[in-house]
Amino acid sequence: MAAFQVGEQPNYDLMLDIIHYLRNYPDRVHHPQENVAFARLLERDSTLKPQIDRLLQEHRVIAAAGSTLLEHLDEVVAGALVPRSIVETAAATYLTYFRQHMATEDKDVIPAQRNCSHRRIGRQWRRPFRSTRIRSWGTTSRRVTAHCAGR
Repeated sequence: MAAFQVGEQPNYDLMLDIIHYLRNYPDRVHHPQENVAFARLLERDSTLKPQIDRLLQEHRVIAAAGSTLLEHLDEVVAGALVPRSIVETAAATYLTYFRQHMATEDKDVIPAQRNCSHRRIGRQWRRPFRSTRIRSWGTTSRRVTAHCAGR
């Protein structure tokens, strides 16, 4: 986003790799697992219903915003003339929802999960996350990891 804000040329190839990864892991694997974990947490603490409902809605919004951004980045990388403002708006929308979603989880859900003192509840919370192996996304994950590590 900084490149957009100062009028520089963003690295669209890298942005495409990052958004492709985020659409394939969090939206398709992690969020469905969270949906199961949230349901289990609600069985233990129904006062979290408004926050959980909001997070579930955000899963859908993040997926839709990510698809829109991915579509625009695909077009740009393929050589199509897409107005910069369209890509910038799609990126800002996606990142805003994604960051807010993680902040809500950190503020409301993670502490609530930790407060579930019964061991069985803790195991039920972790079970959906344990069942999925994280697969390498090949070149994309290596490029994203290298870029984030500053290499």
